[in-house]
Amino acid sequence: MSLSYLVSIKVETDDEYTRTKCIDNPNKLYIFGENLEDRRSNFPGAGQACIRTMDNAYGFITKKSASEYLSDDNYDNNSKLFLEQCLYITNLVKYNEKGPNYFTSKYDTVVFPKYGLGTGRAAMQRECPVTFIEMCRQLYLWFKYNNLQNLTSPNY
Repeated sequence: MSLSYLVSIKVETDDEYTRTKCIDNPNKLYIFGENLEDRRSNFPGAGQACIRTMDNAYGFITKKSASEYLSDDNYDNNSKLFLEQCLYITNLVKYNEKGPNYFTSKYDTVVFPKYGLGTGRAAMQRECPVTFIEMCRQLYLWFKYNNLQNLTSPNY
């Protein structure tokens, strides 16, 4: 059962994120793979994180730091983190303003990377495969986003 029907979230994928795309599409919320250490950084990062400082970009935690991976040893905490992030994204896209059946938002679409979250520099399928599958499950449950569809990134 998908929870996305509760708020009618439109989902797209994009094969390459750029700052220009974010500027040209202010109604879209771009989700990129982020590491916990750099989450609050005021500087664009590498890879998907090149859009980190854009107003319509959200960094979904897939790594602890640039040099430290998530671990299956922390599966319960990671699972909770993914749930919190999915709820946060849902609230960014659709929020209740005037009652239980009235939703508005400045974003009408959530954009995920075509080649997946956690599939590049985060190497989740190698470094924490159980955690990776849990993240994929939650992304599909909340957004009907199939993070397993294009596992092979052309850059890694």
